[in-house]
Amino acid sequence: MRILLVEDDVVVRTTLEMMLTKLGFDVAVAGSAEDGISLFGDGGFDVVMTDYGLPGINGLMFVRQILRISPATGTIIVSGLGARHCDDGGPLADRWLEKPIRPADLSAAISSVVEESLSRMAS
Repeated sequence: MRILLVEDDVVVRTTLEMMLTKLGFDVAVAGSAEDGISLFGDGGFDVVMTDYGLPGINGLMFVRQILRISPATGTIIVSGLGARHCDDGGPLADRWLEKPIRPADLSAAISSVVEESLSRMAS
């Protein structure tokens, strides 16, 4: 399974990349939403995981762009704020994870998001 991770903080990005790799996922990383969109355009991602607090285009706006390109892609937003502080009334990501993230929570969220994505593709 291939995951696109978008996180501007180098320490957090490296930590999440290591966690995802240890869980057995193929991970591509980007430091900004713009770089993430460019990488996503190359295709082949099952899940997109992004920080909410990205500079420029925030994580929620980034997810919306991804879903316009590929509506079945699973999406996860990571935030220290929680979804209720970031919701602007528009469509949200499949899952929100609050920092700090435990590997078990990350694995469970990805599994759930992939199941939802497969369900959307079947509909």
